Amino acid sequence: MAIANCDDENAKALQFIEDMTRNTDNRNTFKSKVPVVSYDDLKHDIQRIANGDRSPILCAHPISEFLTSSGISAGERKLRPTIRQEMERRR
Repeated sequence: MAIANCDDENAKALQFIEDMTRNTDNRNTFKSKVPVVSYDDLKHDIQRIANGDRSPILCAHPISEFLTSSGISAGERKLRPTIRQEMERRR
């Protein structure tokens, strides 16, 4: 599949996704190729970043800010790490 209107970095990311999901015609095959995690799986790492750890824990790009979820889960809002490029894209 040709990837049109993408910069090189996004084209590489999309190609990676296509390669990872090729021949995944059922749920179990997809899950075996693409690890699906929950917020709780990442909560410790998200908290490390929120506490100031700047190492590339979740992403190659530095986390620029945190958004908070609109709802409350287990009595607290969830932090959603965001990178600068994503915030610029949303504007």
